[in-house]
Amino acid sequence: TSADQLTAGLEFKPFENLIIKTDVYRKQYENLRLHELNTSSLSNTGFETPWYFQNSGDATGLESLIRLSGPLFSLTQTHTLSTVKLQNDLLNSGEEFYAPWDRRHAFGTLLEVPVTQSITLYASYTHATGTVDFLPSEQLNTGSRLPDYRRLDLSASYVTSINSKKASVKFSVFNVTNRQNTWYREYQPAIFTRQSIPAIRAELVDVYDLGIQPSFELKLNF
Repeated sequence: TSADQLTAGLEFKPFENLIIKTDVYRKQYENLRLHELNTSSLSNTGFETPWYFQNSGDATGLESLIRLSGPLFSLTQTHTLSTVKLQNDLLNSGEEFYAPWDRRHAFGTLLEVPVTQSITLYASYTHATGTVDFLPSEQLNTGSRLPDYRRLDLSASYVTSINSKKASVKFSVFNVTNRQNTWYREYQPAIFTRQSIPAIRAELVDVYDLGIQPSFELKLNF
């Protein structure tokens, strides 16, 4: 895989504790490897491998960042406006289509609160528009999208020194609200017993991203 990228940016600091930055970019991809869009398991693939090769792509975006820092807290707000399209002669009659990871808008908020010189609290919130809803019965360029993605993460870190060596302890909780963010949709067989003879039908179900996930990290630098 190869990629060419052209980026231009502007950054200025109107005040000592305020930074405003914006970047525009364009990326061109060649020879991307892409999983089959209509299969979720290797057993369903119609090829020897479930990969499409020789995909090309084109991505453009505008990224903005505002960071306000001070002795009591630091607040960072980001926004990305972007589009990513792919092309393969074997897919969608050779026409361009949106990449599986394409999101039109993505917002990120990070709050850092230093409680003491050693303890810092973090809160991170992510809100992004949905990715394209790829289904076997639909064309790739219909524009149908999954629901918006929202997630809140919390963490706390403690940094100290042990015999002149830096040590840190970090505890984090991913997706604190345990929100069910749709990762993708697929058809699954369901048995209906309302009639005298059970019937099997294909029902469209949501497959969710990770739910609430706590984690613990202990690090020693030497």
